[in-house]
Amino acid sequence: MLAWHVDYWDYLGWKDPFAAPACTERQKRYRATRELKFFGTPQLFVNNTHTRGRDGFKTAVARESRKKARVRIHATATREKEGGIAATVKLERLDPKLELSKSVVLVPVLFQRAVKTRCTAGENKGKALDEYFVVRQVLAPQAAKLAARAKGVQVRFKAPKGVEAANLGIAILVEERDRMETLDCLAVPVR
Repeated sequence: MLAWHVDYWDYLGWKDPFAAPACTERQKRYRATRELKFFGTPQLFVNNTHTRGRDGFKTAVARESRKKARVRIHATATREKEGGIAATVKLERLDPKLELSKSVVLVPVLFQRAVKTRCTAGENKGKALDEYFVVRQVLAPQAAKLAARAKGVQVRFKAPKGVEAANLGIAILVEERDRMETLDCLAVPVR
């Protein structure tokens, strides 16, 4: 599970340090492609299914875990000496009917495993929030067909300052871009 912090609550007097316009735009695209009436936080999606509450989340996870995989992702991520993070991503097509067309993409995401955020205003003023799997950086989508080649694809992230490699991970989402349908995802630690 990834926490995509949106920026539309920043007007309440406290700016979320992890909120990003790209996360808000992603949520808006989900809303449009799913024709959802509800738009807000928290909003949970499990592999394309909008869920509400704990029971809806558990049901969606159980249903998705029974589906046959269409692709398999192989990835490694390492911290570079100059502070960046390099990742190699390879994609294995398991479903011969799946076309790796231009609309099937890899979305590389850098996330922080755990962080404590102190709120200075708003409804959580004075509280310290424990947050997990916070999206820190999203790279431009990569063509999935390139990752299906023997060498795969290389992606590079800028590591957040002051965050140990052990507290970082990368997630790779394989999506059908136009429908925002997730075909597979994988999370790996940064070494």
